Amino acid sequence: MRYNAQSGEIEISAREFVSTARRGVSTLPPRDEDEPCYIDGVNREKLYYSFELSGYTFALTADVDRIDESAVLLRVPTDSSPMRPRREVTAQARGEGYVAAFILSEIYGKESVEINYIYENRMSGETCEVSEWVKRKKLTSFFDKCTVSIKVYAKPEIERVTKRLPSMRTVKFPYENTRAGQSEIMHSVYKNVARGGRLFTAAPTGTGKTVSMLYPAVRAMGDGKCDKIFYLTPKTTTANAARDCIEKLCEGGAVIRAIVIPSKDRACECGRVCKSSRDLCDNSKCNKLSDAVIELYKLSLPVVGVKELREVSRRLKVCPHELALTYAEICDVAICDINYLFDPSVYIRRFFTVGGNFAFLVDEAHNLPDRAREMYSASLSESELLSLAESEIFGEHSEVKKFTRVAADAFSEVILPYVKEELYKDEDGHSMGAVHLTDVPGELYGIFDELLSRLECEIYKSLCAKDEESSARTNLLREYYYKVKAFRDCMEEFDTGYEFFIFKDGNELSARCFCIDPAKTISKRLDKGSSATFFSGTLTPMYYYRSVLGGDGTSEMMEVDSPFDESQLSVSIMDKISTRLSERDDTLGAVCRVIAATVSAKRGNYMIFSPSFAYSEALARV
Repeated sequence: MRYNAQSGEIEISAREFVSTARRGVSTLPPRDEDEPCYIDGVNREKLYYSFELSGYTFALTADVDRIDESAVLLRVPTDSSPMRPRREVTAQARGEGYVAAFILSEIYGKESVEINYIYENRMSGETCEVSEWVKRKKLTSFFDKCTVSIKVYAKPEIERVTKRLPSMRTVKFPYENTRAGQSEIMHSVYKNVARGGRLFTAAPTGTGKTVSMLYPAVRAMGDGKCDKIFYLTPKTTTANAARDCIEKLCEGGAVIRAIVIPSKDRACECGRVCKSSRDLCDNSKCNKLSDAVIELYKLSLPVVGVKELREVSRRLKVCPHELALTYAEICDVAICDINYLFDPSVYIRRFFTVGGNFAFLVDEAHNLPDRAREMYSASLSESELLSLAESEIFGEHSEVKKFTRVAADAFSEVILPYVKEELYKDEDGHSMGAVHLTDVPGELYGIFDELLSRLECEIYKSLCAKDEESSARTNLLREYYYKVKAFRDCMEEFDTGYEFFIFKDGNELSARCFCIDPAKTISKRLDKGSSATFFSGTLTPMYYYRSVLGGDGTSEMMEVDSPFDESQLSVSIMDKISTRLSERDDTLGAVCRVIAATVSAKRGNYMIFSPSFAYSEALARV
């Protein structure tokens, strides 16, 4: 949603129109058992519709693949089987189809419109074509219900363009003076956000990195260079520093709406009982997210945190984590963990499935390579594949047990021969061994594709079932599905940046797809925004970090010196006392005498670091 100050219209796409409405009220068309139909040649087209609502003018745009006077066609990508696409996918697609059909009925005056969908899995090449005829009265009713949620976001969007952005454009630096290196950093960050590049900055502690990043990014947003800032960090302490910085900017005249997006576990006060069943959580039954978002907005806080999220969610009975994500849509700055962009399992889909004109500020960037390697690696064992077959929740002769046993046996038959020649017996007589492969065994792709397809059908059946164990069964199937899918997705990404290993440890046979160079995948995630700035006090060697974090020869690098006076630094080395583990007891007294001599030479505060907690305690006792 974007307010065009020149035309006075609020521009919104059908995708956003539907997704916003779905979170506000129950407006979804009911799920039908659609019959397949045949569709041929398509051309991408746009439908436009302007309407008045509560004194605001909206300009709605719907992208479709083909239209005529009484029919629309949408191609819908899905990562599951097109024959049984996920409910989230079909709900969104049918909503967009209803919007396009409504516009068509308004333009041509048709009493009913045919909506055609082609669900396609671009990875497998499979497609499924479905069709439905919808009467104009039903389309109008659906459209009117959607507008109930849409209109509440009009005022925040207009204020963003007419009040918030102008204040960011003119806000002054929040401190009286800049430190050494800050001006150079801020100039580079602004230029990077404006041009849409990737910047790598190494700045020592004390430089004032947080404000050096946020201030120019906020100014750039005020100038229209980006639509939203995501401040990504692996630590709560740095998230707090970003929050303090935004509040400082607001004290200086900027009008900013920001949120610290917490993890689900931290946001929830109900112990995440929704993992077992949504029916167990009072805060997941009532769909009043739009009302809750406006409640937060009316607080006029520069930064919303866990406290405010919990208070509003408790009062209106909505999920605090969903509230945080939804409120983030109307915010200027979102502060969150780096997982919410980079992790393929938990990234924020409403922002980073398609992407946008986002500025990414990645704090403590030196932590990202190791975390990324873990995110983009996956392992799977024979026992994990057999876990459903051994579960008591499924009957002895259930289809689930049959096809998971078949998959586990096929998995073992494929990978065991590779490791057989490397096996040896340990002292307990167990077979041990490991082997490294330069590629993924090709037979595994078919095994997992078939398994995932069968699991999707079982999940759908379980969702439709009404027995007492259906919820527990569905959760178990989903956990299993996502475990297998994570491994299958990792296989799909396999290239020279990955290694494949097979392990045999006693009766356990397993495979691991290990990411050794995450640069390619990180770069794909960064493409979901328009610019990325990586910064840390220890981002050296710079060329290494630029390479492993998705940069290239066009990415700018800068390193600034410490702002502290070099004359205030003293480095002394005592090389005659050993602190090796075997000698620590003997040299403990000597170390204490050196410490005593050092701290007695000059009055002040001292911090003493040691190799371990045990050694620190020993020093304290002496």
